[in-house]
Amino acid sequence: MFDKERLPELRNHRGLKITNLPDDRTTVLITNARIFDGRSNRLSELKSVLVGGNCIARIGKSLSAPAGASVIDAEGRAMTPGFIGAHEHAMLQMSFAEGLNSDQYYHAYVATETARTYLMHGFTAIRDVGGNSFSLKKAIDRGIVVGPRIYPSGPMISQTAGHADHRTDCCMSKLIGGGDDLLV
Repeated sequence: MFDKERLPELRNHRGLKITNLPDDRTTVLITNARIFDGRSNRLSELKSVLVGGNCIARIGKSLSAPAGASVIDAEGRAMTPGFIGAHEHAMLQMSFAEGLNSDQYYHAYVATETARTYLMHGFTAIRDVGGNSFSLKKAIDRGIVVGPRIYPSGPMISQTAGHADHRTDCCMSKLIGGGDDLLV
């Protein structure tokens, strides 16, 4: 996933100070959290969660913060595992009209904000269906863009008149001598 060897290079990419990259040296202690573990239908009593880099290192009733760690008081709020979006369209978060009247760079800019939104709403992994999200995945994996893990599926497959068939009423059917659909 994240190429730790490139961390110094990415932190100072073209003179920019990038601070939102995963780093094994980052330690966070979250205290007073009620944890949903996915096994029980009840939240735990108040516990602490120690996170090192991007992995949970320890969960316990009263953990102390290591030197240099950030501490977040959850104030009794619920803490859950990351959500997984199984049918997402990270690259297509705009209307058809906006998408057809925009270049690939605009699509990428919108997608980077979409990826950040997924992550900030608790989605730590998504299955992107029907969009070219391979470059977005690569940028997230390398720490250039903030977002969830992406499992891209590539182009859509659809039947005639399905949701990936973008012909309009003025397009003649290929069965009666019409041309190919240039948008699919």
